[in-house]
Formats: sequence, structure tokens, C-alpha cells
Amino acid sequence: MSNDESMDFEGSNKITKENSGAVMKGISRFFRCIRVLPVCIIIFYISGCETQQFKNTATECEKLSYKKYPVITKSYIKKVKKYTYKNVPNGGTRCEEGRDSITGKYVKECKPSYDRVKNTYYVNETKYYDANKKIRDKSIDACTEKKCINTYGNKECYGNSIYSDNSKKKSLDVTKEQLEETGLTLTEYANYMRNNNGERPPPKKNWKEKACSATGLC
Repeated sequence: MSNDESMDFEGSNKITKENSGAVMKGISRFFRCIRVLPVCIIIFYISGCETQQFKNTATECEKLSYKKYPVITKSYIKKVKKYTYKNVPNGGTRCEEGRDSITGKYVKECKPSYDRVKNTYYVNETKYYDANKKIRDKSIDACTEKKCINTYGNKECYGNSIYSDNSKKKSLDVTKEQLEETGLTLTEYANYMRNNNGERPPPKKNWKEKACSATGLC
């Protein structure tokens, strides 16, 4: 085999190895994507799980919170980093050779060479923000959660209302004394009513009596 043929063979062998490596990298990336795909699908699914009831409640609370905490625009001064560039002589020269367009002779022309230097400086800029945004967002979240619990018995406004369709009540009608009497939280109280067609839970002592009669341990 001649030297030229040997070089051609080695070159083609090298190209084949490079192509093979690129293919393997591509396959590896593909399987990495497949591995994380279920996670991406789950995240996408969770982000779109809000019920229409929740969205409607949040919109209602947003309107109320904007009335209570309207937008108040305030300004502040912020230092912002800026850059400029300039050419600085570096003590060297850069020469070019070529034919003179007039005389036709070859000439050599040398000029000073430069380095491009980055210069950093700061300027004061006026920025704006809504002073009520944080407290308004908290108000919207708290209002939405409360209304969902009062109407649906959970924070997500999931399921049917704990009231009948012809009920005109807009919130859970329960007093602090009634809650203490049952020993339940507000959410547990609302869930009980929802699961028992609006019937209120019995007092705490009745729960104990039922447990005693069922187990015979009292």
C-alpha cells in the first residue's frame, strides 16, 4: 500500500470514528431527554390543575384586594453597571504590504497597533415599583383560600359546594362556639357538611359515646 493510500485510509478511519462518536452522543442525549420527559409532563400537568371555581374565586378576590390595596407607584435610584470600549496603543506596530495604486510599486505601510480595552462605569437610573404589590398578593391568596374553604371545604375550590344549589348563603355559617363544641377545625367542619348533605357534625361528646359503644373499651 502506498503512502497516499495509507493516509487516505487513516483519514477515512478517523472520520468514521468521529461520526460514530457524534452518533453515540446524539443517542445519549436522546435517552437523557426521554428520562426527564415524564417529569416535564407532570410539571406541565400540575401547573394547569386549577379548577374553574378556583380561578373565578381568585379573580373575585383580586378585584377586592385591588380596591383595598390600590397600586401605589414609588421610585428609587439604582446604580447600573455600564461598559465602554476604546482602543489603546500597545507599543507595537502592524504592517501591511501591497501594490501602490498610482505607481504600481510594492510598498510596505506600518501603523501603531492597539488593544481593545473594556472600561466599566456606573450610572444612577430611576426605577419604579408598586409599594402595595406584596401585601395585595398576600391578600388575594388569603381571600381565595378562605372563600374556597368556606364554599367547598378545601383550599383548592375542588368539588361541589357544601351548600345546595338553591342556597343563597355565600359563606360557611358556623360560630367559634360550634367549632369548639365539635372539636373540629373549620376545614373538617366544612368537609363533614359537604359529605353529609349539609348536616352539621355532632358535638364532640357524641363522637366519644359512639366510639365507646362500638369498641366497648370505655
